[in-house]
Amino acid sequence: SALDLHKLLAKLPAKTRLAIQHVKLDGLSIAETAARSGMSESAVKVSIHRGLKFLAASIGGQRAG
Repeated sequence: SALDLHKLLAKLPAKTRLAIQHVKLDGLSIAETAARSGMSESAVKVSIHRGLKFLAASIGGQRAG
């Protein structure tokens, strides 16, 4: 549910959460997200990758790391 998703996203650092929100949920491009956040495109990609890895581990009940 949306509530569960928001609880999981709240566990992430703000920049990571916003990168995932913009690209994966809002449909913005990496370039658009980078411009909005002040991050490089590479940093946006890394943030998304690490954030999704953490979320997957959280859902699976494992430690991310």
